[in-house]
Amino acid sequence: MVTTMQDALISSQRREIAELRREVKELSAANKEIKRYLAITLEDTVGYGAAVINPQRFAETVPEFELRENYDGDLLIRLRRLT
Repeated sequence: MVTTMQDALISSQRREIAELRREVKELSAANKEIKRYLAITLEDTVGYGAAVINPQRFAETVPEFELRENYDGDLLIRLRRLT
């Protein structure tokens, strides 16, 4: 009885670990993709100069960005205006 309960608990924890590993992998891939979007956008807007973000600016409410696809399949990055 105890062994069966322990086996069930171990099995459940292994499933949870596998799910968490999958989520970490997905988030890591999404993070890399977002970094590529940011790098391309910075290159197109400021070139190889620096974009400065100071602590006061970082503390401000920042609009979210949205990705949309145009008719050619290109991704458009836009900021949602705060109202």
